[in-house]
Amino acid sequence: MEAGGTPAQSNGGTSVSYLRTDTSYDGLGLNKFNGFALTPNDLIDNQTQFKITVLCAFPIDSWTGNRNNKGCGDYLENNNTLGVTEDYCQKLSVSNAKAWLDHFHRQPTNPGLKSHKFECGFDTTADYFGTYNKADAFNTFVEARKLLASDPADKVDAQITQTELRLLTWPDNKYWNRDWNAPRPQFDAPLDPSLEVKKTYKQLPIMAFVYVSNVGVIHSDDRVFRARDLAQDDQSRWLKQGNTWKPVIHMELPRNTGEDAIFTYIKNDQAADALEPVDQRSCEKYIEKVEWTDNYQEPVLGTISSLKVTPTDCGRKAGVGKTDVVYAELANLAANDMSKEWNFDHLGSSMRRQLACHLDSPDIAQNKPTWSLEPRRPYVAHDVIMKLQGDNKCNPNSKNT
Repeated sequence: MEAGGTPAQSNGGTSVSYLRTDTSYDGLGLNKFNGFALTPNDLIDNQTQFKITVLCAFPIDSWTGNRNNKGCGDYLENNNTLGVTEDYCQKLSVSNAKAWLDHFHRQPTNPGLKSHKFECGFDTTADYFGTYNKADAFNTFVEARKLLASDPADKVDAQITQTELRLLTWPDNKYWNRDWNAPRPQFDAPLDPSLEVKKTYKQLPIMAFVYVSNVGVIHSDDRVFRARDLAQDDQSRWLKQGNTWKPVIHMELPRNTGEDAIFTYIKNDQAADALEPVDQRSCEKYIEKVEWTDNYQEPVLGTISSLKVTPTDCGRKAGVGKTDVVYAELANLAANDMSKEWNFDHLGSSMRRQLACHLDSPDIAQNKPTWSLEPRRPYVAHDVIMKLQGDNKCNPNSKNT
């Protein structure tokens, strides 16, 4: 999530925070009360949105506006390294949560929050240590945050201070130049007049404009009370620039580790000139229930885990255009058990492709009592999976593809 106002940008990087149930905090950071939430790369619409590049991840705010290397490197004050040179955690042989916390504790938490200045961030763009890859680095970032939040010396700081990711700053111009007959130009490259005819507009993958209303927070100005107005203004300006409608969402952030964040859509929170488009295929709920089975017998793949999905009557008619929203609901219902093959740390499988096939096959969507999705099934192109025959056409294996 990016907090409202001028984002922390420096040297090609932009700061955002990362929130989920085990990386919680009670404010957006920087004394801001509105901003926007970005859609995860796994869920974006490749036809209309571009993917965000995460450069590095810090378990707690690390004052990246004063760091070099797009905010991922050494902390500097007036070009002074303060006697310590920071680098990616992997380059410092920090590859697990305890090692990160030990490194964080090299400096006292107070005074001056020196530990924030001198912490290391995990490189999320490259693989290290042979099998230690980008996904491992991000998982270590999450585990380090959890360890920090449980540490007696740091848990208060963790509760009131957000995580920090550095993103590759997206371009100011609207176009992604795509000349497939030449070396692909950078996303933020200056427009080449010869490529004008081939330019394709893609949107920043904003999921929603968000605001919080922290009761009891006192400031000398009215920013807390204006948070909704600012979110509405963002929504209105976004639409006037020709982008697709995105909602304003009210957030209640957890005040302690025993609470979860609450996200609420309120019709009256939407800007007066930002009417929600009528969507006949929209459902209050797409999925009635889900159930994991660990011993499903697949003729080719053998014994595998299977997720049985019971759609609502409305969900059966949603269509393939609703794949992203149905997939998000499915993940919230079924991917929160980290012991399963498909979970929030391992969403990259063929599950979305199988779901899209069900939604794009009215005979299956409406007539099969339950839809079966299996993480171990091979990933195949949508046009290929749609050509498979029979009731199991949405469940490919190495033989029928």
